[in-house]
Amino acid sequence: MDLDEQFERGQRFFLKGKYKQSIRVFSDLLDEGYEPALTCMSRGVSHLKISDLEAALRDFDRAIRIDGRDATSFYFRGSARMLDGDYQGAVSDFSRAIEANPGHRAALLARGISYVNLGRNAEGVRDIKKAMRHAEAAIQGFSDVNGWRGQLEKALAAVEDEKRHEPAELTDEDIRILKHWMKAA
Repeated sequence: MDLDEQFERGQRFFLKGKYKQSIRVFSDLLDEGYEPALTCMSRGVSHLKISDLEAALRDFDRAIRIDGRDATSFYFRGSARMLDGDYQGAVSDFSRAIEANPGHRAALLARGISYVNLGRNAEGVRDIKKAMRHAEAAIQGFSDVNGWRGQLEKALAAVEDEKRHEPAELTDEDIRILKHWMKAA
């Protein structure tokens, strides 16, 4: 089996939810020197899916050192940082992902949620509303990452609580729509 076929095999394991097997395949590919940035990023996502944040962060760091312009690696490193509670680092990575790919709506939504977790609700609401304009694709991309549903629920609770005390930019209808998408995702 050539290296391209082996990479596809790792992807198939991933898509079937066999994350540890995909990690082994991607590790073997890295030993062979196969497309290190892509392979590190792919292995990192597998680590992220099994909640091994430390290993995921190492892989995303390595992928970014190899290709510092890849929006996807910044997005996933931001995801790992957010899940690890490093919201400032997550904001930085999501911003870099958006800079590299201005159409990256899932990164925009994730950055908004990270801002809310930092208590920077106005910036968070701005990003969430902007992502909502491009709707369900951003929500689906966001909810595909293991553990993010809880992050979105936490951010919505903070915005709803703030609304009780002072006007917020997210309307009750905006919040209802986000909750509906979370149930559907």
